[in-house]
Amino acid sequence: MSATSGIPIHDDLKHAFATAQRDPSIRFLKLAIRDEHIVLDSSVPAQGDLSSDLAQLQDMLQDDVAAYILARLDDASSQWLAISYVPDTAKVREKMLYAATRNNLTKGLGSGSFPETLFATSKADLTSEAYAAHQRHLAAPIPLSTREKEMVEIRAAANASSSQGSSVRRNHLAGAGVEVNWPDDVTEAVQKLSADDIPETLVVLNIDTTNETLQLASDVQCGVNELAASIPSDSPAYALFSWSHDNQRDIVFIYSCPSSSPIRNRMIYSSSLASVVVGVKALGLSITKKVETSNPKEVDERFLRVELGLDEAGEVVPVEEKKAFAKPRGPARRQR
Repeated sequence: MSATSGIPIHDDLKHAFATAQRDPSIRFLKLAIRDEHIVLDSSVPAQGDLSSDLAQLQDMLQDDVAAYILARLDDASSQWLAISYVPDTAKVREKMLYAATRNNLTKGLGSGSFPETLFATSKADLTSEAYAAHQRHLAAPIPLSTREKEMVEIRAAANASSSQGSSVRRNHLAGAGVEVNWPDDVTEAVQKLSADDIPETLVVLNIDTTNETLQLASDVQCGVNELAASIPSDSPAYALFSWSHDNQRDIVFIYSCPSSSPIRNRMIYSSSLASVVVGVKALGLSITKKVETSNPKEVDERFLRVELGLDEAGEVVPVEEKKAFAKPRGPARRQR
């Protein structure tokens, strides 16, 4: 059966509904499908508020026969609750017919008259208690998606960061972005990269997101073609690489932010990036180039040569030499 049955509203029902809208004494209109039309079966006057009047439906409805009920709401005399009553014990064809026709009903009588809809499969779904539960459901906040929950956590973390005191010792090396704590081992590992005689070395830094403190993930001698295997591929990281090449030495700052890492971590690392760079410079380290990647597996000698603007002979290509440090890129570079 198609999504809609095409069964129309009988003209008599349209007239009866128009009359009921002007007559606040009417509480319920019971409708049925007969002879390929939606027709009025009966009407019931109001005796109290809607919650108490629902008790009248127990006698109006049958346990195994589907029906539609239009119930006038208390707070607006011209607005109604559209109830689709399709008992589990009704005939299969009848259940399909009523399910496929309910949209025709509200559209035909004017969707604006029905701010609420209710689907019932038994009389127990149409008691005052059941209606109260329905109201609570409507009033409840819409459940957040996983992404929305992560964004709430990020905002909460940012608020906590701005309001908390300096209960943890903080080296104020950073002057921009979200500040992070610099423990002594991180400071020492970064400072030693300024020595002229140091071999090729990779220092990888993480952030402990629970207390916004930098952590020394690794401090190892590392060749340029070992970088891809030495930088984490499943979480963001800041990496400082002391690279000796072509009779010169460069310090490359690598911000790696894999697309597969949690959005909360990506946001924290992104917002802390500027302050970490400023902190590195404050320790006396001269950064030759700052590069970013969403795929650390691409970081090799060819990658660095392109980023530093070096030709095959090691000469600096002036184009883009002074390019500013960009925002995090989108997709990872295509593997060469």
